[in-house]
Amino acid sequence: MIFQAILAHDDQVANALRRIDNAHVEAWKNFYADAFGRLGLRLRPDVSFDDLAHALHAAGEGVVFRALLPETTQVPPSARPLDHHKPTSLLAKIAMAIIVAFTDPGDGEPLRHVVRRLAGAA
Repeated sequence: MIFQAILAHDDQVANALRRIDNAHVEAWKNFYADAFGRLGLRLRPDVSFDDLAHALHAAGEGVVFRALLPETTQVPPSARPLDHHKPTSLLAKIAMAIIVAFTDPGDGEPLRHVVRRLAGAA
């Protein structure tokens, strides 16, 4: 992430970092597809394993960025990458939320419809 920010203007470095990033996302995408298959789970019709892999990858990068920042008392425990007093990290909570949202529980509804229905219920 630091190299991406510092050397984004260098085409060779940017291309190499993009290839590495794509390789990581592709590997995780295959893992998620395999895990869903083994667990008998399906994605909602308007999301793909590519979407899932990119969403979780972006969440991971965000949490890593937060972990690089110095910890202060101004950062509430819920926003810290790790809370040593709780069994679950921020990334784990984000990952669980994304997985639950992207998984079709059997209603066959697109994610966008579920969100609209939820917003209408509020």
